[in-house]
Amino acid sequence: MEQLNSWLIRLDNEEKVTIDEFVLIECDNKIDIVKDFVKLHKFNKIRIDFISNPQEYIKLMECFVECGNATAMYKLGEVYAHNYDEDIKNNVIEKDYEKAIKYFKMAIEKGNGKAMNSLGYMYDNGNHVKQDYEEAIKYYQMAIEKGNDGAMNNLGVMYEFGEGVLQNYEEAIKYYKMAIEKGNGNTMYNLGVMYYNGKSVEQNYEESIKYYKMAIEKGNGNAMNYLGHMYHHGTGVEQNYEEAIKYYKMSIEKGEEKAMNNLGSMYYAGRGIEQNDEEAIKYYKMAIEKGNEIAMSNLGIMYEFGRGVEQNYEEAVKYYKSAINKDFIDAKENIERLIPKLNELDNQVKYKCYKSLMQNEKTQKYAKKITVKCDIEEMSNLHDTIEELKKKLDDLTEHVKYMPNGEGYEDAKMEFEQLQTHH
Repeated sequence: MEQLNSWLIRLDNEEKVTIDEFVLIECDNKIDIVKDFVKLHKFNKIRIDFISNPQEYIKLMECFVECGNATAMYKLGEVYAHNYDEDIKNNVIEKDYEKAIKYFKMAIEKGNGKAMNSLGYMYDNGNHVKQDYEEAIKYYQMAIEKGNDGAMNNLGVMYEFGEGVLQNYEEAIKYYKMAIEKGNGNTMYNLGVMYYNGKSVEQNYEESIKYYKMAIEKGNGNAMNYLGHMYHHGTGVEQNYEEAIKYYKMSIEKGEEKAMNNLGSMYYAGRGIEQNDEEAIKYYKMAIEKGNEIAMSNLGIMYEFGRGVEQNYEEAVKYYKSAINKDFIDAKENIERLIPKLNELDNQVKYKCYKSLMQNEKTQKYAKKITVKCDIEEMSNLHDTIEELKKKLDDLTEHVKYMPNGEGYEDAKMEFEQLQTHH
């Protein structure tokens, strides 16, 4: 009992503890005591050095699952569905969707609303299960009955965009407002966007800003970016570059790629901030690492025109191609503008660009617009090179033919032996 109490105290103090210590503790009522510990809402203090030893964490979660704890079942489901524990957010566990579904369903049988929402989301998006909107709605509604605000938001999204249900803005707003009452920051942002765009509600920038600011208080990075955008362009508010930069930087700290691109564009244009190509490139590259196609196209422009970097059409093609692969229309227009410039270059550079564009199905049509023109001297040099390569190939073929076990080896050997006999 003393060993177990010591282990639980250390756990409660968020000290490093191990599952091995827990397993070795000899105590008749160990499981009952752990159950009591869980009931005291100290479950979320469990860390067990998850980052460096995830298997110990999983073993401990499994112990709590054996205790019948629904939160542990849900947490294990999240680990296997998303590669991380939702509290620690570290990608260290191999995904296993079958295990994720198993643990979600175990938690659902215990009435866990978070698991209901998570399983509904898997069916909603077809995450390694067959997409099934009816199943998604079923689990969302079960979770909503448990007061889960994530499910309220997700069902609202389905109604807003008509995914699996008839598009119904009134229903979307109804579920959004239910989630907002629960303090859901994502939903505050979603409703702010509806008021900004005037979807099913009269466009109202004041309402949009109100919900964005509510979402920002909840730490929503998207809302920070969009409010920054409003100040940047003077949409619904008086244009204020300082406020725009402030909200963009807040959003960037949350890892939002759009804000990275937006701040990069401010540095590129030098509006409301001192023009700085190096800073523009820095933020564009940050956004590109997140997969932002607009930043890819923007950095391509900088390479095309030599802004802040040495002019390099091959690099421009590379970034335009990446953006086109994500179907960004501006990048398609950019590469159309670049092709006549490419056609003025030497054949070596043109060929590299041609080869790069041919590697992607979406950019092959642009590659075919690159023309290669050879003068007499180039054609003569090319002919000589081809003839030289053909001779090397013939020599190599002959060499291989007369190697041991080659098709001409035995005949050559016999001829050689006959020549030795004659001489």
